[in-house]
Amino acid sequence: MKVINLSESEYVINEFSLEEIGTRKFCVFDFEATGPDQLNDFITQIGAVILGKDGLIVEQYKTFVRPPKPIPELIEKLTGIFNKDVENARSFSDVIDEFFTFFSGCVLVTQAGYEYDLPLLLEECRRNNKPLEAPLVIDTKALFTYLHPEYTEIVSTNSLISYYMIDDTDIQRHDALGDSILISRIFNKMMDECWDKGIDQIRFNNLKVKKVRLTPLE
Repeated sequence: MKVINLSESEYVINEFSLEEIGTRKFCVFDFEATGPDQLNDFITQIGAVILGKDGLIVEQYKTFVRPPKPIPELIEKLTGIFNKDVENARSFSDVIDEFFTFFSGCVLVTQAGYEYDLPLLLEECRRNNKPLEAPLVIDTKALFTYLHPEYTEIVSTNSLISYYMIDDTDIQRHDALGDSILISRIFNKMMDECWDKGIDQIRFNNLKVKKVRLTPLE
């Protein structure tokens, strides 16, 4: 898979292929971090769920991660994760093998992950000398764009919640596990669409996706 930045507002995906999706095992994951810059920020929390063939969650994973720099106050307020929560947590290098084992054999699923989560994971692995070949990751944002080329707005989590009329009242947002559970509900709706359309193979080539617009925290 190749993700190529076209501008500050759009990127294109090429050479992505996922075949026999009905036989695949999926792990939905999410990170919280000290900020949105994968080169200068660090993971503070990992959350993930593994889906059974019926789309139900069969396993969960959640852990704090101690970053090598403090969490900024604005990020603390946004995520609800405070420096005191991570000061005694394990470091990324102590956690990552456990996370690798958790998602082994799965296709990874994330929301806006081609922009944030995947580059951050790969950068954290590089910094900690934990080699990771780029895993097979499907982004619900890109998948929705693939399924709905007529949709012209930015595909945000909130827009997907609205589109699929998903109940998120029991979800803790900006919590890595809570967001993973929410993304899994979104992903299941998309899988239902694939079944209804007879899609068993997903290919992204020259798929243009609009980037998230970050809202200033101040």
